[in-house]
Amino acid sequence: MWHALKRHWMLVGIALVCFWGYRYPDTGELISRYLAPMLAFLMFLLGTGIGFRRFRTRINTHRQVIFVMLFCYLVAPLVAFGIGKLFFRDHLAVYTGLILIGTTSTTLSTCVIFTRLAGGDEALALWLSVCSSLICTFISPVLIYLFLGASVEVPVGMMIRRLVFVLFAPLSAGMLLRALLGEKRVAPVGPILTRS
Repeated sequence: MWHALKRHWMLVGIALVCFWGYRYPDTGELISRYLAPMLAFLMFLLGTGIGFRRFRTRINTHRQVIFVMLFCYLVAPLVAFGIGKLFFRDHLAVYTGLILIGTTSTTLSTCVIFTRLAGGDEALALWLSVCSSLICTFISPVLIYLFLGASVEVPVGMMIRRLVFVLFAPLSAGMLLRALLGEKRVAPVGPILTRS
């Protein structure tokens, strides 16, 4: 039992969080107040864990970027639209929720952390998340308008400021710290990042 729990701790954790969120929905509001600093800290740890040299090698991966962006902003919205029209045509709230999920980008930290836990290319996952976050600012409102027929006012300036302070600045600071201190000194950050 303990071995299975240790191996599949994330599934158990997701189940507990879902139950807690259903039972105590006000917790989400409390956590949302501290979400930006928590994400900034994770981005800082990612920067120290990945480093600029490794991140830079993934910037020219055009095929992967095109594939993921097409999947995120074409396939996912079409699947959400299809499921909504087939099964939830009479339930406007559920249909709207599906469209919102299908037209917005993935979260940065979970995407990279899941890739790290799976033993994948976390530098590429980080680059794809950065691209998706930038593109989402402009494409998601258009997709929402197309699928819901309602215009959504997006505070682009606020979103860009948040991307700078939550993503780019902490990530760059972490990469700079790694370059200044050297890889051996920042190597212990990896396990901390995975646990957090």
